[in-house]
Amino acid sequence: MKVDPYRALTPSTSARRAPDGAGFTLSAPAGADVAATPAVRAAGVVATIDAVMALQGNDPDQRRRQRRRGAETLDALDQIKAGLLEGALTPERLAALKALAGGREPTGDTGLDAVLKQIDLRAQVELAKLAKGSRAQ
Repeated sequence: MKVDPYRALTPSTSARRAPDGAGFTLSAPAGADVAATPAVRAAGVVATIDAVMALQGNDPDQRRRQRRRGAETLDALDQIKAGLLEGALTPERLAALKALAGGREPTGDTGLDAVLKQIDLRAQVELAKLAKGSRAQ
């Protein structure tokens, strides 16, 4: 269900009708002043969209941070690739990739978490290949 923060929520006006023969009736006691009873109103919107997102466990700031970290990891992988092609792989590039490769936090978005997991796996594979290559030399 998509939540639209710009559309006000309104209570449903449709009433459900009990099936015939349900055997349940509601009536006011004899002599009761029915008109004096206040009407029941629907509860208004209590929470903002931020509160709803927090209740669902979707922190927009955390998603933004993790998305940015994923993009930075991809950039670091590109720099490693460029360094290997140029024949000038610097320790700074390796250190940047090592710093980004760990510490992934779940975002609550299964699709984003799956992509970030794949990015982390790729970074760890590249680091392992580079470590194995440096030990062989």
